[in-house]
Amino acid sequence: MRRADLQTLTGVKVGHSTQHRQVQNNQLSHTEALQPISEICIDGGKVRLRGKKGEPSNWRDYKTVRLQGI
Repeated sequence: MRRADLQTLTGVKVGHSTQHRQVQNNQLSHTEALQPISEICIDGGKVRLRGKKGEPSNWRDYKTVRLQGI
């Protein structure tokens, strides 16, 4: 994904070095499915976690995957 696309979709500006480092740090393993996969849905985003009144909010990333409607 291009950095410009990432900024457009998420509103977060990420530098080239940061994006490259994140890609290099993620090790993806290959596995074999026990049954054919006919449906996959992948999503992610940011969620704001608010603390007590007067405390700053924290933003956290989330990722979700759904296979075969499960």
